[in-house]
Amino acid sequence: VPQPLLAAALAFAAGALIASVAFELFEPSYRDGGPVRAGLLFAAGALVFTTADYFLDRYVSGTTAGWALLAGVTLDGIPENTALGVSLSGSG
Repeated sequence: VPQPLLAAALAFAAGALIASVAFELFEPSYRDGGPVRAGLLFAAGALVFTTADYFLDRYVSGTTAGWALLAGVTLDGIPENTALGVSLSGSG
């Protein structure tokens, strides 16, 4: 895949993720948990992802795109699946 196309696709994906977090996840968290709790947990999530990205850039030799995608999918999937499990366990 040409680098400009890959960069454009990743930029679009990052923008979609930020929009999703801002409009679909953070607002209910802010409403239900309050501003301090929502803000601290949002910052903690950003710190975890930034730390993982730094670790990959610094310690993984060669191409890091695959590892960065794996880290992103994993860090996205854990809270998403936790929320799904909580909602399913509360419904029945």
